[in-house]
Amino acid sequence: MTEQVKKPIWKKWWFWTIWIILIIVANAQQSGGNTAETANSNEAKKSAPAAAPAKTAGIGDTVKSKYFDVTVNSISFSKVVGNNEFTRTSAGDGNHFAVINVTFKNTDTEGRSLSAGELFADYSGKELKFDDAEMIPEEGFISFDTLNPLTKVTGNVVFKLPEELKAGLKYAPPRSDVTIKLQ
Repeated sequence: MTEQVKKPIWKKWWFWTIWIILIIVANAQQSGGNTAETANSNEAKKSAPAAAPAKTAGIGDTVKSKYFDVTVNSISFSKVVGNNEFTRTSAGDGNHFAVINVTFKNTDTEGRSLSAGELFADYSGKELKFDDAEMIPEEGFISFDTLNPLTKVTGNVVFKLPEELKAGLKYAPPRSDVTIKLQ
């Protein structure tokens, strides 16, 4: 008497049919539906009213962001930042530094990493965005490390700008919809 050997499951036609159906369903869900629905949602986005202008605050006002209370204490301009020969940095010809003295207080329940935020300038009808702060590894300058809950740090955040930019500057703290007018 001979025993009949069973085929492995992956060699059966119905196994592969089920897999193909599952893949088709997964792709359909991932793509977000049909193109008509996508086109209608894109038209709705285009016809939606423009977002309200960002809120503004001034020097000395405390602005709440997602994880921090942020207060700009002052702004100054300098051609050189840093106090010793190893950390002293020159802005170079035609540039200067905007030195923003700012206080960050962590209002979250866990340590959060600081980031510089962004500086905006109005120039010839255009809004310029400066999002790369200078790193000055020295006392008095904020290093963008982790700040523990309910602790605060006050120091300088430094952005390099063209010399002609002094007026019309606004600072946007990280993860905030409020800008702070600097003049």
